[in-house]
Amino acid sequence: MAAALDIAQYTSEDPFAGPAPKELLVKNIPDLDLFHPDEPNPDVAAQKAIAAEKAALAYSGKIKQSDGASYDSHYGVKVYGNSHGLLAGYASSRHSISCSVIGQVKTVI
Repeated sequence: MAAALDIAQYTSEDPFAGPAPKELLVKNIPDLDLFHPDEPNPDVAAQKAIAAEKAALAYSGKIKQSDGASYDSHYGVKVYGNSHGLLAGYASSRHSISCSVIGQVKTVI
């Protein structure tokens, strides 16, 4: 904490720090439809990753090997509150399948 106080003596007050004036804050939070549950069991998730790897390897004869494939699923809740009485939150989800492949091209010299 002492280091932070030492650094603070070389800065000036930021008049724009902190929450915006109350009249500028959002009043109605729209539902952006960001939460889409997908709860596959581990076997289903593994099958999706394997299918992605097979599709990637079959895409081109130049692809020689895979560096692996994965299925990821994430749920989160974000909540924001401030001293003007605003308290809002929303749930969101992300799902992805990825595969990294290694290609090879023969060059003629």
